[in-house]
Parts: sequence; C-alpha cells; structure tokens
Amino acid sequence: MSEIYRWRGGAEHVLRHGAGSPVTLLVLPALLEEANRMRRFTASVMRHLAAQNIGTILPDLPGTGESETPLNNVNLLDWHDAVSAVSGNVIGSVAIRGGALLDGASKNRWRLAPESGERLLRDMTRATALSAGVPASEIDRQARKVTTRLAGNVINPTLYVALHDAAPVEAAHITTVEGPKLWRAAEPSDDPAFAKLIADDIFAWTKTCGA
Repeated sequence: MSEIYRWRGGAEHVLRHGAGSPVTLLVLPALLEEANRMRRFTASVMRHLAAQNIGTILPDLPGTGESETPLNNVNLLDWHDAVSAVSGNVIGSVAIRGGALLDGASKNRWRLAPESGERLLRDMTRATALSAGVPASEIDRQARKVTTRLAGNVINPTLYVALHDAAPVEAAHITTVEGPKLWRAAEPSDDPAFAKLIADDIFAWTKTCGA
C-alpha cells in the first residue's frame, strides 16, 4: 500500500506492508546505484514479514524512487530529516547496505551487509571513470567540487563529501545469513528463498526489541 509522508522539504511516497500489525519496522533501503537492484527483494522481505504479522514501511528518500525532489538538490541531512519524519510508531529499523548510514537514531537496528559511504561511492566512481576513460581519482576530485553524474546518479559536492565521510554507527544485530549479493546484479532481481530467510531472521530479532 502506497502512502505519503511529509518532511520539511515536502511530501514523499512510502510503501507499507502489514498495516494494522502490532509491530512496525522502518525499512531503510540500499542507496543510489544499489537502490533499484534491491527494490524488488526488499519488497519481498516486507511481504514475508507481513505474513508473520510484522508491519513495515519503506520511504522513498528525497531524490530517490518516486520522489519529485531532484537528487542534485539533496544533501545527507535531508535524508536524515526524512527518516526522522517517517519514524513515528516504529520499534526499530531494518537497513539494507547503505541504508545503515541513516539508522543511527533507531533504538533497535537490524542490518543486511551494511556498507560505508566511501565504499559505495568508490564503486560508482570506478564505474564512471571506466566509462569515461579517465582515472577514478579524477572523478573523485571532480565530484568534490561540482555536481557530477556518477553511474546515472547526479550528486552534488555536499552530498558526495558527506557520504564519503559517513559510516554506520555500531549496531546490535547484523545478519550473518549467507545469500546472493543482489546489490551487484546486472539487473534488478529477487530471490524468494533468501527473502524468506531474511524475513525469518528479522522476525526472530523483533522478539529481542522489547516490543
């Protein structure tokens, strides 16, 4: 079910599964280049959780998904503000990859393969450099000074530098379930069996959250 949430910069969409469940989790998606690759899988996990009576909400961050805010106008603080705006009545967060950069305010944190902003940007910078036929260091220098398209994402220097310096805070739970690295797939994909394993791990984790 699609809904709208409001933050200080406007209104954005949020996907909800399991409305009316006694427990609700905030899902923080993979970021930038990995976001589209992981969207179907993330929605599958949410559906599995709804079947176990766990509600979830997945916001479109400003500049991502169906957002009408241009990504080149977004900074990291905007994403943190948006997360705060949509976090009411949740017992904790489920962060996927770069989403773990945004879960620092959550009391309870579950993560799948959390990644630093530096490593996320490194992959995008290398891909852009390879396409342009220039050294990755040149793309990095450029992105720190002017708005730059990195692997299809138009990122301003403020966001680039803030992400480069961002790292996940310490978390109580990081899943060790082995599975495919869907964030590296050539196309958006899903893995129903892996989604079920992840949902089961999250379900067990919620029992430790004092809900």
